[in-house]
Amino acid sequence: MKRVFIGHRGTGKTALLQRHSQIFNQIFPQIPHLDLDLEIENYVGEPLSDYFTRVGEVKFRQVEQEVFLRITAQPNFVISLGAGFDVSIIPNDIEVVLVRRLSDSDGRIFLDRPRLNTDVSLLEEYYQRYHQRENRYIEAADWVYHMPEGIEDAGPAAHAIEGSILRRDFNVENAYYTLTAQELPFIEQLLRNFSKIELRTDLLEAEQIESLLERYPWHEWLVSVRSGMELNWQRIHMLDTDIHYYREGSQIISCHEDHINYAIQQLEPFVGKGHLKLSSLVDSFDGLITGYRWQQEDPENRSFLPRSSIGRWPWFRQLSSYWQSLNFIKSRTEMSDQPSWFEWLSLPPEAPQKWAAVLGRPVHASRSPTQHHEFFHKRETFFTRVSLNEDELLQHHSFLSELKLGYAAVTSPLKEIALQISKNPSPVSQKLQAANTLMLKNDGWWAHNTDLEGFKSLTRQLSNHANVAIWGGGGTLQMMKEVLPQAISYSSQTGKVRDPNHYKNEQEPQHLGEATQFDVLIWAAPRLEKTLFPSEKLQFKEVLDLNYVDHSMGLEFAVNQKIRYTSGLEMFRVQALHQQKFWEQV
Repeated sequence: MKRVFIGHRGTGKTALLQRHSQIFNQIFPQIPHLDLDLEIENYVGEPLSDYFTRVGEVKFRQVEQEVFLRITAQPNFVISLGAGFDVSIIPNDIEVVLVRRLSDSDGRIFLDRPRLNTDVSLLEEYYQRYHQRENRYIEAADWVYHMPEGIEDAGPAAHAIEGSILRRDFNVENAYYTLTAQELPFIEQLLRNFSKIELRTDLLEAEQIESLLERYPWHEWLVSVRSGMELNWQRIHMLDTDIHYYREGSQIISCHEDHINYAIQQLEPFVGKGHLKLSSLVDSFDGLITGYRWQQEDPENRSFLPRSSIGRWPWFRQLSSYWQSLNFIKSRTEMSDQPSWFEWLSLPPEAPQKWAAVLGRPVHASRSPTQHHEFFHKRETFFTRVSLNEDELLQHHSFLSELKLGYAAVTSPLKEIALQISKNPSPVSQKLQAANTLMLKNDGWWAHNTDLEGFKSLTRQLSNHANVAIWGGGGTLQMMKEVLPQAISYSSQTGKVRDPNHYKNEQEPQHLGEATQFDVLIWAAPRLEKTLFPSEKLQFKEVLDLNYVDHSMGLEFAVNQKIRYTSGLEMFRVQALHQQKFWEQV
């Protein structure tokens, strides 16, 4: 085996390398697994950050290539490459796997990595390299592993799925994989992984489509006509034509018009002529419900595949696999609403009685699906992520119930709405006036709040006399004041002190005097345009962050101030554990 992992800074390639070693060493213990950065450290005899700072990036890249060429002279290896490695020099006989996470595009801030450009902010430094490298990675990659957030903390079931992906020994029978020209050299492997493959006329040449149909006549091909291309139509057993290129005898007739009501009208003349596929641009729950109702009018002869500008509907496409015949899985086309391989392989073979999700917006970087994967796998169901705002939860929670959502982890700012829709709130959620956990029972939603337990874990080492400030908070502020009643809370949007008894009303500080020194800053604000950093007049020794994302403003503040930092990851884990206890006991 000759395999390398490439990907952006902080994606998790090194941790993946370790898991890969555990998977393959059971079969091929002789294959060395090497982190190129560690190999460089051994070669130069000093820590990587020190060496990089001392010699500069140009010299570092030269040494990086030298070490790479030396270790790839071996007959077998798996290597994790640094984000800045020149992927164009990777020999063709080495398999290149692009490791991606949905949070890659958010940006990342690092506590322990050398700065690459000190003239810009920490996030801008990441973005500069991200945009430079993205297309190079895509061009160099043989295939892409869309790695779920927090997979390193997941249980055996999730790791088994990851293992099957890395071994490439899985097979998907109930979803089409869309082939691109770049993947033609790997067609044999794709045929083993996907029983159904789509050949689109806007992605492949006529000769390429004809060749595949001739070489593999036994495979379940779907030829999708998206242009005026001429083909040997008699050889095609499953034909999907867009309404603008309709041919008599097409088994599937598709409409991709952006406006859903207009698209439904465009499909009406084709009723009874084939299976109708509706794939409109849907950016709201109202549009989603319209498409779902249309599909359910004739589920055997209709499929609804919503698209969005920000990838809102993978969860709906996962569910749709249980009630419609035409489904698609993520491919090199990188359609943001198509479920990843991991998400698809996480689905139980039969439709579950209930399913689970994290609710919020954004939720693409949530670790909840992997954190709860094992818990719900044992209950023969799955956990996914549903992107929605406060108004959508308030107006459409009954639609989610109709689709059999049974369990939910709720993120800010939806926690107050979650309590509002609950028919049976727990005493804790009532006291805190917010709920982060929902469960659907016969009499409606039951609600609970586990933030308190998580926050106690995050702050357990603080003394009762610690001088603490809270930055932001929203629906979690009352919970934090339960644990730290002495804390002074600030609005993250104005920088002003909040009234401790009526924290939504802001007032100028009158009790602080000239005191500006705090032991701890509790960071409880999201990254938004209107979120401010604390004034220079306020000094802190440490940041405890309720967020665990890699682009948190709390993390950026701690790095810039050169003070100690603790992420909210442990708080999240404790919250999740208590959520499972609630779901299990209720």
